[in-house]
Amino acid sequence: MNIDVLEPTFERADRIAAEAGFIQRKPRKIRPLDLLKACCMLAPQGPSLGAVALVLSALCGEAVSKQAVAKRIGKCWVEFLKQSLTFLLCRQVRSAEAFSVFGRVLVEDSSSLALPPELASSYPGSGNQNGKNAQAKIQAIVDVKNRSYVRFSLSPFTRNDQAAASDVLDFLEPGDVIVRDLGYFSVKVLAHISERGAFFVSRFRYKCSLFDSTGPLNLVCLLKKERRLDLWARIGSSEKLPARIVAIPVSPQIAEKRRRKLTQSRDSRLNPSKDQLFLLGWSIFVTNIDEDVRSSEQIAETYGLRWRIEIVFKAWKSHFGITSFSRTASLCQIESLIYARLIAILLFHVNAYNPLRRKIGRDFERKLSLLKLSAFFITYRWLVPIITRSPNKRLLGILLARFCAYDKRKRPNYENILEQSGREPAEPLS
Repeated sequence: MNIDVLEPTFERADRIAAEAGFIQRKPRKIRPLDLLKACCMLAPQGPSLGAVALVLSALCGEAVSKQAVAKRIGKCWVEFLKQSLTFLLCRQVRSAEAFSVFGRVLVEDSSSLALPPELASSYPGSGNQNGKNAQAKIQAIVDVKNRSYVRFSLSPFTRNDQAAASDVLDFLEPGDVIVRDLGYFSVKVLAHISERGAFFVSRFRYKCSLFDSTGPLNLVCLLKKERRLDLWARIGSSEKLPARIVAIPVSPQIAEKRRRKLTQSRDSRLNPSKDQLFLLGWSIFVTNIDEDVRSSEQIAETYGLRWRIEIVFKAWKSHFGITSFSRTASLCQIESLIYARLIAILLFHVNAYNPLRRKIGRDFERKLSLLKLSAFFITYRWLVPIITRSPNKRLLGILLARFCAYDKRKRPNYENILEQSGREPAEPLS
């Protein structure tokens, strides 16, 4: 990844830094953009202050001490990184491929990060009665239609997905469709999404009230009579939100796996009823998308797009080192490292993965794997300058097509399916 493509420019970076309170006057030695570049270049390896100072010295052409770097990494620097990340997210170019009927196809999910226990007071984790468990949670929204990030947010682990359910309303646009799992389920928020002229696809929450024109509906009774279900009803005891209920039976093996997982849960609050265990034999979705736009099978496949963000999280944790921190780092240093890594990941997707994905598809008729490309760039990034200086101008493409593309197989991979009318299987692909 060529960090020189990093935007904003020096002047724009200085304006963002001034708004964040990072600088009060024109910087003489350490300019915000140089420090940002240094942090991004070193982000995957969890850099020390000395390493940042060394790279920063090379970028600005003057020797910079690690003490000088330490003084600059504080709350204002973290705010600058947040605003820079927001700026870069807004600059992404949208391109229509699949799902032409929708503006954007937004998949939201969260991932937890274990932090040094010294940060437990700022980022309390689960089961934190002893005050020694520190965890952060990243909320991420990916536009899978345009292969771009839309939003990141960082919060303590104790702010769960339910509390974050309404965050999407800040930037939702008419025509968007948002795909989320049960953790975000809130009829009130779904009603607001519908009011904005946007669409939703979610799992249906057990015990959510269902009504038709005559009164309450019993979902279990309906499913005992039907092999599958696709009907409009009203959900929520007070909201009575018009919504489409889609229920598709799963295989006996998947149903048994679900039931076994629920009954073996350590959570003493879970005491599943016979009705709840019965419903685990079905994949039940709630949406406001009309039947003539997406069939019941396509609704299930659209929900399967959640698998894409799981791959993104896996790439973050496995190859970009987003969970690796020094146990002696301060709160501001850890927060700045997380945001720098998110910026580096964003730049990797926009400036490396997306164009290379198109190139490998066009020149070699292969589908580039995000996980394999991430592993290649992190492990062998020192090889890239050697490869690009080769007399064989196609060498980089040849190597990426051979080592970073999906294996050829009869079963379609993610990229194959996404290109087929925007459809994705309901169950994850291995």
